[in-house]
Amino acid sequence: MLIADFVKLLRDLERQALETAHQNNRFTPHASPAETMVASVVYRQGSASIGEIAAQTGFVQSHVSAVVARLQEYGVLVSAPDPVDRRRTLVSFEPVMAERIQNSLLLDTRAFLLQRLGDEAYVDEVMQTLESLRERLGDTAPQAEPV
Repeated sequence: MLIADFVKLLRDLERQALETAHQNNRFTPHASPAETMVASVVYRQGSASIGEIAAQTGFVQSHVSAVVARLQEYGVLVSAPDPVDRRRTLVSFEPVMAERIQNSLLLDTRAFLLQRLGDEAYVDEVMQTLESLRERLGDTAPQAEPV
């Protein structure tokens, strides 16, 4: 399996897990698929500009701006000037929300894999392998700031 195939598989699984969480109202109450996609990009990167989000989602910048504005109204995202280039605005998760989502997605990962694979012992093995891989490669997921 090529690395690109593995990354695609993980992204597809992430998308499916986020859709399941959305259907169960565990991600953001009443989040649209576009809101879920935008939030997923921001979560994965830690922070992103509107242009970066548009490039990764395929949405036009005006649509991304509208989605970001809604998520800011919900208290999910915050924005601030980019310290490197003050003309750009970076969008990130509100720290408490990032922590809640991270905890929710960790629980959802096991449940999602159990639903898909059906074998509890095998899921435990997969979870341990994924955790080991994350530790060896370094944790690139954004960490919530202590409150």
